[in-house]
Amino acid sequence: MSEAVFSKLPRFDGLTTHVGARPRLDRQAQPREPSLEDQVREQRGRIEQERQEQETRYNRKMDAVEQTLALLAGKVEQVEADAREQTAASVASIAERLFPKLARRFLAEEIALHLEKMIPPGQVCIDIKAEPHLAEQLYEVLQRSSHLAEICNVVPQESSGGSRVDVSWKSGGLDFDFDGLLEACIGHLRSERSSEGEIG
Repeated sequence: MSEAVFSKLPRFDGLTTHVGARPRLDRQAQPREPSLEDQVREQRGRIEQERQEQETRYNRKMDAVEQTLALLAGKVEQVEADAREQTAASVASIAERLFPKLARRFLAEEIALHLEKMIPPGQVCIDIKAEPHLAEQLYEVLQRSSHLAEICNVVPQESSGGSRVDVSWKSGGLDFDFDGLLEACIGHLRSERSSEGEIG
């Protein structure tokens, strides 16, 4: 009966206690404090990882910049080629329209300027044939020179063919084919533009 009563009470006979003894602690239950070396190693690892990430981001940005620069360089070359082509076309167009007008305006003066040097000495009668408008200009210019005004006879002629001027004297003569020369110059300008377009 006494055993049944005491069986419900806690038992202390299995514990051995010593005076001044410390209770044992389970080492697995308490976390281990990292050493200074582990902390330094971990910090270095984080720094290296951040450095690699920054380097990767930098490399990606530089690749993007290089691609953009390459694209821009191609665009600039194309713009320069287009600008050269447009400039050449504009110059040719101006030459085709403006040069004939300017040249015809000053053609009579140019002919008169060189005529006296080309005429052999001793000639007393020179016939100059040109289309009416140019003949009129030539006559006005030749009248400024007392020598040429005395020996030159300007004859308007419809069949002379545009800006063609025939100068003749007893022993020879000269032909000024301005339209042919101008057309050859413009043709050369066109061919230069075409060859540049093929090269570009």
